[in-house]
Amino acid sequence: MRLRFLDSLQATPGDLETAHLLTGSRNHRKFAIMKKSHVTVVGSLNVDLSVFTNIIPKVGETVTGSSFLLGYGGKGANQCVASRVLGCNTALVGKVGDDYFGEMFIQHLKQLGVNTDGISRSSMNSTGVASITVETGTGGNQIIIVPGANMLVSEKDISFAEKLTLLDTKVIVCQFEINPSATLYSLRLGRAKGAKTILNPAPAPVASGNPEILGNYELMEDILPNCDFVCPNESEFCSITESDSESLFSKNEIGSLNIDAFIPGLVYLLQKKIKCPIVTLGSKGVIAILSEQDMANIYAKDASEVARITLENQEKLVVHLSAPSNFDVVDTTGAGDCFVGSLAYFVACHEDITLAEQIRRSVWVAGQSIRKKGTQSSYLKRDELPDTLFASETFQWP
Repeated sequence: MRLRFLDSLQATPGDLETAHLLTGSRNHRKFAIMKKSHVTVVGSLNVDLSVFTNIIPKVGETVTGSSFLLGYGGKGANQCVASRVLGCNTALVGKVGDDYFGEMFIQHLKQLGVNTDGISRSSMNSTGVASITVETGTGGNQIIIVPGANMLVSEKDISFAEKLTLLDTKVIVCQFEINPSATLYSLRLGRAKGAKTILNPAPAPVASGNPEILGNYELMEDILPNCDFVCPNESEFCSITESDSESLFSKNEIGSLNIDAFIPGLVYLLQKKIKCPIVTLGSKGVIAILSEQDMANIYAKDASEVARITLENQEKLVVHLSAPSNFDVVDTTGAGDCFVGSLAYFVACHEDITLAEQIRRSVWVAGQSIRKKGTQSSYLKRDELPDTLFASETFQWP
């Protein structure tokens, strides 16, 4: 079995809080001075232990894998790094254990130029770990997460980050892999400070079963109204909107996707005052609710209007944005996080393009990540991407 440690981007010593890393090349580094973060992510940090195998073992079965990868993950860290490598000044707020993995992770983020001042260490629990099994033929995966110190992130930690001005940012991103009360507090603070808030409600919230414990499921009525964007996948969408999963994937003219069945759930999210609900569908792209203005001047075959709805005297468009066709899928782990992090980048740093264009570009970037092994190591850096991706004109897929 082959053991390989992921290489990380290297940054020269200096003020990483203000250095804006534009490329990960060892021999060609460009920096620009930034006053503060454009994107702050409040979320999880997990060390990924990935095994690649041709056969996913059944219970009680032992198989031989082809390779092993030790890398960096956690939805929060993934989304932060995805924004960072595109050229965004980012900060991460979270918690690791007072252990080797925690120290290794913080150094990795510092080398990327991520502001790590909001990451604290705990002696009460270990750094989070994710055990990932990847089927080499399809790139599909099975993941077991041990959250560890991630669940110890508290409102006090968020208040400390606020004192460091880490929440004085353009975009705040949250997920469901840390203490739920800290997530809610972060979104509320972000909204109060005028930041745009993005929620990736993953993993799908479930009832705690204990009336004394307020989990993400129980706090959902408070969480959703504090979000500008909500980006669930299919299963998460079903969980937070109580949609029927079978009806969503009954066959129609777009293959096995019944977009009309998504509309009631999307309307539910709009009624919670969410600006833009987006459902990620893997290889089928995304479905989003946009305004006519959001879709202005979009001339691309991957964007199609599916329906129109009227809510509170405002007309909204139900839009399907296709994903790139990939025939060389290697590893799908972290692709959803790549989309969310890319969206945060484009929302924060490219206000000159429409929301539809911001989403389209994020879909395309995420589509490139599944062509490489690993999670953060699969995210393409700015100098590996076409210049037209960052231009003001409609991006035409290469």
